[in-house]
Amino acid sequence: MGNERKQYSAIYKFSNRQDLFTNIRTHILHPQSTLYDEPLLLLVEELREPRNYFSILRAIAAGQTRAARQVRPDNGQRSE
Repeated sequence: MGNERKQYSAIYKFSNRQDLFTNIRTHILHPQSTLYDEPLLLLVEELREPRNYFSILRAIAAGQTRAARQVRPDNGQRSE
């Protein structure tokens, strides 16, 4: 319930005077914003092994697009 309330109240902070992208930068992507940690919290709540998914996301963010180049979460070694 508290999480739903946080999301609901954050949407009302969006300004009609600013475009959508400015509102997103201000109210979602800024580290001090209400919804900044929401993606991480959702992944932790919904996934059985979030560390596996975080390892994959880190590898993709680093530009590794082939499965053989992605880091395995168990020991940090590359899987070939």
